[in-house]
Amino acid sequence: METFWIRSKRRPILMKYINRILVQWQLGLREFQLKTYELGYDTTEKANFGFFLWGCARLKMPFILEFTMGRKFRGKNIGRGRPDGRILISENAEAVFEAKRIYDRIDTPPRRQIIERVGLLEKELKSLKWWHKKVNRIGLCFVILERTKKKGLKELDKSLSMYINLLKTYSCVDFLSVYQSPKEIVTKPYNIYKDKRNREFIYPAVVLIGKYV
Repeated sequence: METFWIRSKRRPILMKYINRILVQWQLGLREFQLKTYELGYDTTEKANFGFFLWGCARLKMPFILEFTMGRKFRGKNIGRGRPDGRILISENAEAVFEAKRIYDRIDTPPRRQIIERVGLLEKELKSLKWWHKKVNRIGLCFVILERTKKKGLKELDKSLSMYINLLKTYSCVDFLSVYQSPKEIVTKPYNIYKDKRNREFIYPAVVLIGKYV
C-alpha cells in the first residue's frame, strides 16, 4: 500500500488528482478483499479499471464508460474510437483512459511485453481525437505479478522493491502505483493458483503503470 511514483512534473495539477484516485483505488481493492477474502483483481482489465473508477466515485468525479470519440490515424479519419472511460477530474481537467492488463513475474526482470503493451496503449491514445477541445489521454496498464510460494512472503517484499526500482528506469512509464494484498488473504488456500505442472503461485501485488500523451 501507499507506493506512488511520478516521473514528470509537466502536468502537476493533473498528477495531483491522479494521485488522489490511486489512493482510493488501493483503498477500494483492500475493502473488497477484506469483505470477501478474495484477491479480486485476477480477472480482466475491465475489473481492474472498475476499482479505479470506484476511486473516482469516492472522490465524486463523474465518469462515462466506453465514451465515443473520433479516431484518426496517419492524418486520416478512420471512424470512431471508444476509450474505456472518460473522467471529469476537476472543473478544468478531464481525461480519457484506456486500460490493459498483463501477467508478469516478480522474480524476473520486467518482460519486453510490458514495453510493448504500454507502446500499444500510447498508439491507441494518440489516434483518439476530440475535435472541439484538447483532452488529456492516459493509458493504464495493470501488471498482475506472479511468484512461486516456496520463497515466502519476506522474499516477495524484497523482490517487489527491486522490481519497482527497475520499472522506474523505463522511459515508457510516467507514473505507477503498487497494491499489495493483505498477507492473510494472499496465503488463503483458494487464493493459490496451480499451473499445469502443479507448481504453486501466489499473487501478492498488482502494479498500475501509467502513461499519458
